[in-house]
Amino acid sequence: MRLGELSNKGKKTKKATAPKKGPKKNKGRLEFKVTPINFLFTLVISIVILALTVLSFKFLSIPNLPYLQSMFLGLLAYSVVITVYNYMHRYDDYLEAVIIPLVDKAKVIEDPNNWLSEMIQYAWLGLPLSAILGIVVYMGSGVVLYSASAGAVAVITYFYPWVKTWDYRNSLATQVEKELPVVSIMMWSMAQLGYGVMKMVEELKSNETYSDLKVKGSKKKEKKNKKKRGSLLLFGKRKAPNDGGHEEVKEKVELEYLKAIPREFLKIHRDFVLFNIPPEEAIVREAKDHPSKVFERLLLGAVSISRSGGSLMEFMNRISVEVMLELRRRWENFGKAASNLGELALLFLLIVPLFAIWFSVSSNNPIYGTDSVAFFMVPLVGFALYMYLSLSAPPEDVKIGGDVKKGVIALVVSIIVLVALTIFKVITPTGQLLWVYFEVPVMSFSFFYGYSVYQRIKAKNEADEKLPIFVRSVAELIRSTGDNLYNALRKLEEGDLLSTTLVKVTTFGKLIDDTISRYVSAMVTTGNFNPRTDSWILNTVFRNLMEMDKQGVLRYNIFTRLAEITDSYYDAIMAKKRSLYMFVGAAALAPAIMAGVVVMTVYVLHSISGLVQIPNLNLQSTNGIAIPSGITGLLNFFTAFINVGNDVDQMLPTLELMIAETGVIFGVLYAKAADGTVKNTFRIFQVSIIAVVSIIVMQIALTYVTQVPNLLT
Repeated sequence: MRLGELSNKGKKTKKATAPKKGPKKNKGRLEFKVTPINFLFTLVISIVILALTVLSFKFLSIPNLPYLQSMFLGLLAYSVVITVYNYMHRYDDYLEAVIIPLVDKAKVIEDPNNWLSEMIQYAWLGLPLSAILGIVVYMGSGVVLYSASAGAVAVITYFYPWVKTWDYRNSLATQVEKELPVVSIMMWSMAQLGYGVMKMVEELKSNETYSDLKVKGSKKKEKKNKKKRGSLLLFGKRKAPNDGGHEEVKEKVELEYLKAIPREFLKIHRDFVLFNIPPEEAIVREAKDHPSKVFERLLLGAVSISRSGGSLMEFMNRISVEVMLELRRRWENFGKAASNLGELALLFLLIVPLFAIWFSVSSNNPIYGTDSVAFFMVPLVGFALYMYLSLSAPPEDVKIGGDVKKGVIALVVSIIVLVALTIFKVITPTGQLLWVYFEVPVMSFSFFYGYSVYQRIKAKNEADEKLPIFVRSVAELIRSTGDNLYNALRKLEEGDLLSTTLVKVTTFGKLIDDTISRYVSAMVTTGNFNPRTDSWILNTVFRNLMEMDKQGVLRYNIFTRLAEITDSYYDAIMAKKRSLYMFVGAAALAPAIMAGVVVMTVYVLHSISGLVQIPNLNLQSTNGIAIPSGITGLLNFFTAFINVGNDVDQMLPTLELMIAETGVIFGVLYAKAADGTVKNTFRIFQVSIIAVVSIIVMQIALTYVTQVPNLLT
């Protein structure tokens, strides 16, 4: 039975058994219940608090009265907010009218009664919380009326279910958009094999049971089922050769990238199997008002094509390219946000050293001024820049980890070496080499921990860029020779005469070449191969090619469509690289820019110090001359720069530490923007090298600046 026939059958049954609409029900009677979601109860509370508030403002005169007034104002604002909302739903059942629609909108399978209980619990909590917050607002502002702003606490107490729904939808949208490129290629491949929409849903659904969707078990149970969650059974059963014959086994492909979409498909499959909902209706029910609009378009479009009898293969061709174009758009927007961050970073680099130096000189306390900036302001600004970049970044999950063992050993060894040098007084933490105590451990750990990550990400990026060439090369070889996938890849690996005439360059990068070699070896020995690389698109494409080759549908036109998809992904990668040029340049040159600002600022300070040393500049010592107060203040300002040389010597170690901190901060930002993960600490090592060179050059430049003869003396 076709998908459309099942849907029409379900519609007819539903139409025949649908009850007739009765007359409109009259509004129910208001009931008084001691609960914060009851209108009459909250109305009484609001009236009582209003009376107490008026009484405190008009008639009471007691010590600490403003604190009492601020408490009543906070309570009044909160009670009025929840009373107004309760009035809007005074005749409604909160569970059916409010909570259940929120749970449906959140796209989760949870008990609405739990949500209602949480709402009531947090609503009670909002009463004392608003009173306390009202007092705090008064203590901070000194104005009693400002305490009414404490009513905003209702957002996180009474309206907690709305906040929870918003959080669930955002989390689901982020996870789905991260998984969508993988799933779109897999669904495209299944469409080439002739799979229908419901068959795709069945194949890609999570291996969890239906009870796992709605019952949250204990921690032990969750740990026990952890391996099942998010795993996929790709294309059903396979046969694996064995010594005693051929035994039918299931090949489970654990795709750690996929967690959200398989659960969405499992909910569709549950509605179809358990609740007898027609397949089309089950898909539309899940796709409607989905947080991810691209995922909604994919499902609704597939259902529409199935209903109309159109080509699902052509639709999946278009939607797969559209998903890659959406990925490109998100990366381009991220590049623009990162460029804005680069401009903010340049402003940060110009202002921070200037602020530190001028604050130190003007306060006549060089140590306090620069230390405040180096140990508090710079880390705080760095954290703010990282949060801005993280929130702007598209969802990306890099599963590559560094070598923790080597990193920890390098960190410990570097600390031991520094301690030994300090004991033998080769260097001291109070001298000009303070930055060494910070930079050496950081660079040691970042290099030995992150170098392996850097190499793997580099190989992954190379594979992603050369994958379209690989797909087209295999396509041309199969079209010309009629070989299957195994023979074509074997010829590419061996580089025989035939393959070299078709493919001028038989290397596609380390990752693809290794995958080809392992595939050829595995097919000879075991007959099964499961690609495991750091490139999700290479893994997905290779699996799909193997399955289509097994089913005998690996034709040239399929390769052409697959090449279009991989080309779209390549365009997205290139768009990301182009949009990040400015930010990467700013991040790499950040320490050098800060060092240059320090040198120029110190040069200006020494020039002002030279003006102070001009003979007879101190006019206050001249007898018989009345000095205006404005000139006296100006002279006092210049007098602060007399000892600028000593001040700079005291500030210099902290300024050098500030440059080293900047190198680490922008190394982290560089790794997050370019590689999608801060685990690539080798980027920190690279930027820190620039920071070290900048510090050395700055020391040489400052020596020249401080020794330049002052022309005014």
